[in-house]
Amino acid sequence: MFVVESKHVDFGDDNQEWTAVCPICEGEGYTENCAETWRMASTEERIEVCQRLEVSIYASRKDELPAILESIITPDKLKMLFVEVETAQCEQCDGQGYMELMWNTVWKIRKSVSRDESLKIVETGCIIVTHDDEDYLTLGGCGMDMTPHLCHAWLELGFAWLPLEWIGALTGNDNYIEACKCSAAALRIRKAIEATLDMATRSIDGMRESNNSYLRVLTDRQQEVTEDGSDHQE
Repeated sequence: MFVVESKHVDFGDDNQEWTAVCPICEGEGYTENCAETWRMASTEERIEVCQRLEVSIYASRKDELPAILESIITPDKLKMLFVEVETAQCEQCDGQGYMELMWNTVWKIRKSVSRDESLKIVETGCIIVTHDDEDYLTLGGCGMDMTPHLCHAWLELGFAWLPLEWIGALTGNDNYIEACKCSAAALRIRKAIEATLDMATRSIDGMRESNNSYLRVLTDRQQEVTEDGSDHQE
């Protein structure tokens, strides 16, 4: 506890399979509104879509059209249509379906991250990346000390404590936290810093007391042995 495993990653290495799927569009490049528009479209509107995409329609009877239209318009073709008309394209990833990775350090998260959590993380300025079915946290930007963003993201993941290495950069630096985050987020971070330092102090005190108790037991045992040996000599 209080320490997070970090590693340096070369995202340009083809042997490293790291993915940062956009949580907004879930890797599709367009939002749900795009698929919803298609679902709500009439047969005539869908035929017009096929014509725009130059998709051929073969149907011997008119009642076959709905099923055929549903099968031939794949997500990729639907994406082509809406990107072309500049509607429903995911603004977060510019229609790519994945987040651009700008920082080469990742921090391992000791749990699986849900989509709802990933959505919250994006709002903090960070990104969730996945490697070998394990989730990691990384920064979504660079150019300054972004420790407050990491702390905010860590709290959004449901943790009640912050890594000590991040706290060291922020302790006594409330003005910088306020400058980076809104007042509500800054307050959460400051309270988490206080809680973490308190927990760490109590943990250290507990270990110290445990060691002292162990030393007292050893001392008592040694004294008993010494006294026992003295009695035998008499």
